[in-house]
Amino acid sequence: MIGLIAGRFSKGERAQQRDKINLEDVSLSPKTQQRYHQALRKLLRFAEKATSTEELDDQMCNWMELCGKKGNPWFTLQMVCALFISFNQQLRG
Repeated sequence: MIGLIAGRFSKGERAQQRDKINLEDVSLSPKTQQRYHQALRKLLRFAEKATSTEELDDQMCNWMELCGKKGNPWFTLQMVCALFISFNQQLRG
């Protein structure tokens, strides 16, 4: 039996809520935006090597591991991946 805590949303409901969020509308400080853009540029160097979406997945994982070893915050990595996917709609799914 699965119980839900009052006020909590199911995984599907949270996914639907996130689909309605436009990253351009999220207010980020200029300094944070700059960090995200720098990280996105670094990710693109890895991503451009991919010849298929499967290879792209491997490249993004490699990039995240490398950044993690260098001490980059995981939140930044997650946000960059979300930004990357928002720019490339065919990766959604």
